[in-house]
Amino acid sequence: MNKIGVYGGSGFIGTQFQSMIERQSNYNNTQINMIPHRGSSEEIKIALEKLDALSNSNTTTSILYLAENNEITEADKLSSDYIENNVKRLKFILSNTKSKLIYASSVAIYGDLSQIPHSPSGKLKITNTYSKSKFKCEKLVLQAGGVVARLSNIYGLGMSNKNIISDILKQIKVKGIGSINIIDGSPVRDMIHISDVTSCLLSMTKIQKKGIYNIATGTSISMKDLALMILKVANFEEYKLVELKHNKTNSCISLDISNTKKTFAWSPSISLQDGLKELV
Repeated sequence: MNKIGVYGGSGFIGTQFQSMIERQSNYNNTQINMIPHRGSSEEIKIALEKLDALSNSNTTTSILYLAENNEITEADKLSSDYIENNVKRLKFILSNTKSKLIYASSVAIYGDLSQIPHSPSGKLKITNTYSKSKFKCEKLVLQAGGVVARLSNIYGLGMSNKNIISDILKQIKVKGIGSINIIDGSPVRDMIHISDVTSCLLSMTKIQKKGIYNIATGTSISMKDLALMILKVANFEEYKLVELKHNKTNSCISLDISNTKKTFAWSPSISLQDGLKELV
């Protein structure tokens, strides 16, 4: 039996993870236990104790830690308070559970100035409040023998409206618009469907490993090509694509997922084109 505590279950990943478990009959051996994200310290402690009590020779227990605000601009506004709050909350959880913790980090911690695929053991580029916070929290999780899941750019139904895909989809709904605007088509990113993310996280709860792993597709695409793909899928190829500015600096995040695939017997299964069709 696989018992999973979800901390921060009301966000994009948390809600999609719960939906996956509920709708898949072959996940009957998996049970979710919600840990109150905004509950009192005592309520959270009780939830953690109940989860830990389920652990035995036939049952594994783990915690998906999804509780952080991942808006980079918001993190920069809060500055040191953002880091302090995240570290304090994570320390509290770690000090009150024996279950393995799987921490949702970000591939943004690598920076965006290298076209060489980043492996988890590679160099990091800690440049802003967001990446500083992730780095400090990652160290705490690793010290506790947990898993750091560095997540790539996630898309899918229920995602935030603050991304290029959502922006283009909103524009194509406008009748007679004639052209689609994007801010900058030069950045290159690895786009992964939410279903592939949740299936990988589930595998991480089942296989008791520790360390750092990239969750991505292993294939990157420029934002211009992504925009053109959306227009093709939506049958709006006649629309003109307009870049408001084109950055000459090569912004690229390419990722190596070989160790993730090998360790957790997992591979992404949804192509970008099919994932976009679902959204359109």
